[in-house]
Amino acid sequence: MSRVDKAKRGWDNIENDYQLGNNNDSNRNSRGGCSMEAGLTSPPSGTLLGMPTRLHKLEGKELEAGDQGSCSLLFVLWRGSLQLQYAEEDDGIVNMPLRLEAGELLLLPPGRPIRLEATAPLATEGMLLELELYGSDSFDGLHVSQSGLRLKQADEGLLAAARQLLHGWSLTRQQPWQLQALFVELMRRVYEAAERNDKGLEAWMEDSLAYIQAHYQGELSRDLLARRAGVSPEHYSRCFRAWTGSTLTNYLSLLRVRRAQELLLSGQGSTLNQVAREVGYSEGLYLSRKFKQVTGMSPSRYRKSVLRTAALNINHSASLWALGVEPQWGVFSDWFAGSQGARANHSADQLLAGREGLDGLEGLQGLEKMRASSEQPDVILSYELSEPAGRLLELAPVVQLSHLRMSWQSQFRLIADIIGRRSQAEELLGPIGEAADHLRHRLSQRYGTARSAVIWEIGRDNKAYAIAASHGRGGQLLYGELGLRMPQALLELGAERTGFVEITIEDIAQYDADFIIITGPPSCRQAARKLGDIFRSEQWLGLEAVRAGNAHLLEAADLFHGYDPLSSREQLRVLKRTLL
Repeated sequence: MSRVDKAKRGWDNIENDYQLGNNNDSNRNSRGGCSMEAGLTSPPSGTLLGMPTRLHKLEGKELEAGDQGSCSLLFVLWRGSLQLQYAEEDDGIVNMPLRLEAGELLLLPPGRPIRLEATAPLATEGMLLELELYGSDSFDGLHVSQSGLRLKQADEGLLAAARQLLHGWSLTRQQPWQLQALFVELMRRVYEAAERNDKGLEAWMEDSLAYIQAHYQGELSRDLLARRAGVSPEHYSRCFRAWTGSTLTNYLSLLRVRRAQELLLSGQGSTLNQVAREVGYSEGLYLSRKFKQVTGMSPSRYRKSVLRTAALNINHSASLWALGVEPQWGVFSDWFAGSQGARANHSADQLLAGREGLDGLEGLQGLEKMRASSEQPDVILSYELSEPAGRLLELAPVVQLSHLRMSWQSQFRLIADIIGRRSQAEELLGPIGEAADHLRHRLSQRYGTARSAVIWEIGRDNKAYAIAASHGRGGQLLYGELGLRMPQALLELGAERTGFVEITIEDIAQYDADFIIITGPPSCRQAARKLGDIFRSEQWLGLEAVRAGNAHLLEAADLFHGYDPLSSREQLRVLKRTLL
């Protein structure tokens, strides 16, 4: 039996060679008195073992075709270029062209027939090593997919280790273990480079996906994206499919159709041709064909379909509930859940799991479960996302409602339009508007016009937040329907631009107004003590709102969290009792 064949038997069969557990004295004596009764174990998890079997010097301008057989192949090139064709799958069909340049490395798993040819005008210099890899994790332990590992820029240390092995192999005589030491050093460097490459894939693929999601309306090609990523077009295609589960062409079609769905749902496209041009297609007929491939229905039928909805925040979830629609995925404030009997079918985190970069299988498996679910949403409602919707778009179109640019009523009406319940929306908004007008009139009679108000939410870690209209907490009513204004000092800090201003709890006494409203008591003991000290301070007691009896600490933090119609209606009642 050759050394290679014996090694390939693996660690699991070693006890057969040593006849473990045999108590025969002659056996013990033949081994110099050493007892072999204790069982031998396999090496620890993660161990990789290997053996070089043959090494070929790549030189000249003509190379013969090769058959890889049962060995892995390691190409290292330090001059010229090399054209390869190899079988990507196990069917043996040689169909994957690849060009290696100087400074590149390619490691192919066993069983991939290859064809090689050097590329003129430069002579090729490098090496091709045939090697056996085995151990607890075998080929996968090198962070290499079954289609191989390619390093575009092997570091100098790795290239030097390859040259040293080639030189050592060419000697007529060598120290017994010297070649093995050179081989181990090379493979150690390959492993470290593969590990860095594995981590680097996430960075360039995430960057590429972000670029696609920002530019899908324009002309995007595989060659362009591969050049941006610094990889070959073939490598880009393989990585893209492994990362997204889709081809680039299908992924672009999905993004364009999702945007078309969003435009149709939000009423932003007057004609199908206009929508087509907006998403990157030349005319509506082609969009209609792609639309049906992705959604299973035509655009006209889609507009009339009854939609299953998901919402990524409490305000849009509660707005759907107020319209009589239970979201497939939704989250609710404690007050809304308790008063309305609403139940969160899923958390936003569960839905957002589909956006995670697939550094493991959890994100992909979660996404596949959502795809297979009979309750998969037809539309996802969200605030404006700070980054592209990413893998959420694989589930459904994402309609982003800007809470900084749209009033709470405008958001509610658009949600109602999407699900075909505009009349119900107006029935809810009408009484709220009338009650707000009545309260505004009474406030004007009692306090006059052009009054100011500040809404504080006390957080943890010694923080307090002055809330603008876009972030609820009753601000949508005070600064909206009731006509009050935020103090100029807070506006100058960007409150309307960002939706809130963050300060320390001690600093709230620096901002005076006609009305001061704190939505609820602090949730931690330390913040409560600090707030109590502030209430007893001379600076606080000297504020105009405090002296006039118009500073109020409410017991309704959960109620004042949202700005949906049902929450707003109850907030209006509390404000009426508090301010009059």
